[in-house]
Amino acid sequence: MSDTVERVTPGTASWEEYGAEHMQRYTFFENYYKDKAVIDAACGTGYGTFFIAEHGAKKAIGIDVHEEAIAFSKGNYKRKNLEYRIHDCEKIGEIKDECNLVVSFETIEHLKDPSAFVKNVASTLGRNGIFICSTPNKQRLSGSGHHNPFHPSELDWDEF
Repeated sequence: MSDTVERVTPGTASWEEYGAEHMQRYTFFENYYKDKAVIDAACGTGYGTFFIAEHGAKKAIGIDVHEEAIAFSKGNYKRKNLEYRIHDCEKIGEIKDECNLVVSFETIEHLKDPSAFVKNVASTLGRNGIFICSTPNKQRLSGSGHHNPFHPSELDWDEF
């Protein structure tokens, strides 16, 4: 796996610098996973999906558009209640598995149409589903002069 801030991988320099920040999102919402069927949208190298599966999820499915990330995930994290799939999270509505929780951490800023993604998540979850999402605040990044070419749709507080 390549070592970049955009794809933090355990055992690399990026993990040493940003791993704790990435894992805090998964640990903060730990109480939501119990007995849920969870999709981790844009799961990257799979460590978070594995955490979800270890911490009470009935089933955890990690999806990511990058074949290399899914191969890494499958090779490094295994549990009976865990699955990884190559899938574009913008097309999450195509997933027909039972799902009552979707998590998507630091994803929507990478999408061309985040509102379409949110609508697709809603159709996947149904009426009583829960969507947990995080994204960097535009005002702290590009709004303060930092341009990230991997973020075509940064949002400020009101847009989010």
